[in-house]
Amino acid sequence: MDWLLRIPATDDFDSVMALNRLDEPLLQHSIREGKTVSELRRHGGAKVIAAAQPIWAEDQIIGSVLIKQSGNRVVTIKHATLSRFVILFLGVFLFLAIAIGVFATRLTYRVTRLQRETEQATTTDGRLLQDYIRSGTRAGDELGNLTRSISSMLQNLGQYTRYLEKLPDTLAHEMHNPLNVVNSSLDYLEYQHKDLVDDKYLNRARSGIFRLRTILTSLTEAANLKEALRNERSDEEHFNLVELVTGCVDGYQLSNPSRAFVNHFPTSPLFIHGTPDRIAQLLDKLIDNAVQFGREQSTIIVRINELPNIIQLSIINDGPSLPRELSERVFDPMVSSSTDARHSHLGLGLYIVREIAEFHGATVIAKNRADANGVEVTVNFTKNR
Repeated sequence: MDWLLRIPATDDFDSVMALNRLDEPLLQHSIREGKTVSELRRHGGAKVIAAAQPIWAEDQIIGSVLIKQSGNRVVTIKHATLSRFVILFLGVFLFLAIAIGVFATRLTYRVTRLQRETEQATTTDGRLLQDYIRSGTRAGDELGNLTRSISSMLQNLGQYTRYLEKLPDTLAHEMHNPLNVVNSSLDYLEYQHKDLVDDKYLNRARSGIFRLRTILTSLTEAANLKEALRNERSDEEHFNLVELVTGCVDGYQLSNPSRAFVNHFPTSPLFIHGTPDRIAQLLDKLIDNAVQFGREQSTIIVRINELPNIIQLSIINDGPSLPRELSERVFDPMVSSSTDARHSHLGLGLYIVREIAEFHGATVIAKNRADANGVEVTVNFTKNR
């Protein structure tokens, strides 16, 4: 404790002997005055407190008693007492600091772990990956209560998410029977009344039935896509992307004679690892999107580029630009910029494109053309996946 408390001085022998020479005058002064006399003596490093008390006998002073105490000794006793107190205080402080440090470290670890597991429970686009928190649910403190509340919330969200995932299949199953009844009734009505073959109201009813079937097909296709992709991991293979896209584009030209398809493909084959049918489905959605949002008699460019580590598949159409507010959300489900009431646009086409691209370890981006006369959607496949 020398660095914290100053060490008191000690009495040296010479100073004590010098102070002892003052005893006789103090005793004489006490006898002469007839009362207690005290004084503080200093000499060098020595400090002495001296007191003389007269001795009375039958109203006469017969002598005097001298009492002396070293001042440095008193300071030394105080120093020892204070040292013990400081040591005790530092010990208690150190114990509390260690206890608080351990508690804070454990609390920080638990909060960080809860944050990490909560963030890992969902994807960046809001999809639920797990519906419970593994650790910390048995703790009896407030953080344990918070963990259980979050876990309960995730379980409720999981149940609701599974309900929503099953809803398209249930809806499609329940809707197909009424649609078949309506469609067969229209067929019978047309058979009984030949003059209704070109009736606009009959054709409008058939168009409505077709749109309903298209909507139901899109919903069930998007709902079952994730599970189907997980089950197709074993079906992946290496295939030539150029050959696959070339065959698909030839079919698109036959089915869309009002559009001109222009190909920009490398002459050498480019192989990627994945499921050819799913890449064809991805391309179908991109072409459907380019046709629906493109101008009549316009050109659709299909381009494949080879970069050092990436193979790019791009679809470029000639039409309206992508609204700025949709540029970041265009691949989210139920997002569409279409305002045409004659066609059903649930915003699931590009969502399916993103799911298939991510299944193949690819990324997909959409941006407006440099001349603002259309949109370019690019899928980036990683080589040697």
